Amino acid sequence: MGNQRRYALLSDVSAQGERMSPRILIMEDEALIAADLEDRLVGMGYEVCAVCDETADAWERIQELRPDLALLDIRVLGNGAGIELGGRVRRELDIPFIFLTAHADEATLAKARETEPAGYVLKPFHDRELRAAIEIALSRHRSLVKTRSMERWLSTTLSSIADGVLATDLQGRINFVNDAAERITGWPASEALGLPLDSVFRLEGQILRRRNGSEVPLEYSPAPIQDQGGVAQVLVFRDCTQRLQAQAEKDRLLQQVQDAQRMESLGVLAAGVSHDFNNLLSVILGFSALAKEDLPPNEARFADLSEVEKAAQRASELT
Repeated sequence: MGNQRRYALLSDVSAQGERMSPRILIMEDEALIAADLEDRLVGMGYEVCAVCDETADAWERIQELRPDLALLDIRVLGNGAGIELGGRVRRELDIPFIFLTAHADEATLAKARETEPAGYVLKPFHDRELRAAIEIALSRHRSLVKTRSMERWLSTTLSSIADGVLATDLQGRINFVNDAAERITGWPASEALGLPLDSVFRLEGQILRRRNGSEVPLEYSPAPIQDQGGVAQVLVFRDCTQRLQAQAEKDRLLQQVQDAQRMESLGVLAAGVSHDFNNLLSVILGFSALAKEDLPPNEARFADLSEVEKAAQRASELT
């Protein structure tokens, strides 16, 4: 009943406004140890949002209160149920937890390690050890949350861009494929992940051979990522089929314009030559007519001048 009263009182406290202090849930089946632990935590400036003495209650309260940290006794009521609870808290709620235990045998610790706790505190514990374990656990979890948030942000950003992105690990195996890379290479991410890069990114010069054997012209840019263990790689590439088609169409239209300009220039030249040539023919025709006026029609030169006039007239018509 004592634990239940404390349980209810802490529930009321937890409902009062927003808190700055980290909120900690305790699961400990030894009432004296639980009370001592609660007093120590409050004295350190932490807020104890609930104290539970068995796993079912602890699970319900953790779901309801979402504490910043849970302190879980590995052996509750004589069994290792605390380990199972810790694993469930990590998998389903992503809340950090620290195991409290007086049993440090290797078998127990090996089973506990599988749940990936944020730390261990061995009973009996000192305040300094307890505070250090809590602060390390909270700090690591905050860093992990930031890292996961950044990973999600980067993944969303890279997945939404139009360029294909492939990334490899230190062994040259693909560990990231965005949507554009799937579309360009023809490899779904579920099948490409874990494969060597050259199995998916089969490049021949500037041509990529897709999974179905078709070819795609590419523009690509590789970037190495230095790591202590070696060099990974990120490839950014794009299908330049449309760009090449647009360039070919542009070149074709430009050629048409150039041809039209040449024809226009030739027309201007022809018109100028025709005009000047007609002027010369007009002079020939004019002077031939004047010369014929001074000659009798039966004279031989009259006939010669007539032939000159005829030739000049045909040349004018031809022009």
